[in-house]
Amino acid sequence: MSNSIITHDLSYHLLMVFYTLYYTKSVTETANKLFVTQSTVSNNLRKLRDIFDDQLFYKNNNRMIATAKAENLIVKVTDILRLYQKLLPKKYSLKQSTHSFNLCITPLLQDLCYTKIIQKLHNTPYKLEVYNLHDEQMLKEVANSTNMDFILSSTDLSLPQYHKEILYTEDFIVIMNKKNPLAGQKFVTMKDYLQAMHLVNSFSSKKSFLANVLDKKNMERQIFLETDNIISIYTALQKFNFVLATLTPTFLKVYENIFDLSDMYICPLQLNEKAHHTLYFLNEKMLIADYANIKQIITSTIYESTVS
Repeated sequence: MSNSIITHDLSYHLLMVFYTLYYTKSVTETANKLFVTQSTVSNNLRKLRDIFDDQLFYKNNNRMIATAKAENLIVKVTDILRLYQKLLPKKYSLKQSTHSFNLCITPLLQDLCYTKIIQKLHNTPYKLEVYNLHDEQMLKEVANSTNMDFILSSTDLSLPQYHKEILYTEDFIVIMNKKNPLAGQKFVTMKDYLQAMHLVNSFSSKKSFLANVLDKKNMERQIFLETDNIISIYTALQKFNFVLATLTPTFLKVYENIFDLSDMYICPLQLNEKAHHTLYFLNEKMLIADYANIKQIITSTIYESTVS
């Protein structure tokens, strides 16, 4: 292997994409077999092309055809993957059937999709233990100290032992009562937002994605109330001229199921940043079919709950 390849992150996951794409000759089918999105396969293919300095696959009549270099590489890639499987502990054997899994999730996403995930698992042999953490920064500590199979987060946790897949991105919105001086505007500028009285929850707290963006821009705000209790948030917005910056559509879907928002004013926050909701999962366990099935259930439920 050349030095140019060593300097790149030629991971097991990338090799699996190469191997699967070679035999399926389809980005869509590769995504389905690996339980990832088509965009993930396309992004990984771009990385592989950079690493090997070759197109590797080209499209012909809706089929992905291997180049001469890809044809030469497939034997080596197959040998590497076989060796990798032999090195895995027995608990990661392809023949093993595992029925119990752990998912670490934030409160808002739990409110949004936990029930739906459990409903999908009702007629399956799988059991999913869900750990609800109020502080997203605790997710990294939990991931490093316990055996979490899956983690759902809206912050970049930088977990080398996990592969990450961005499920969807969201813009920030501002919610306030209709008597608030800012109500009626098409959007809230950062200047107006920073001068307002702030109510924060887990998605807008001092440790959130939004807080990190504000810190990078050296922006400060005055926080008058911090709570994750949905009823407290709703009551405070009704009675006081607080503003709450949060995410859409996640936040609205949760609130619309509980409260009448007709007395609230909702508009975009003028912020050139998006929040990324990411699923972290263990690379090596993707060899277990049951594990891949659980990942597909979680991913599809998130999509149905947020995009639909």
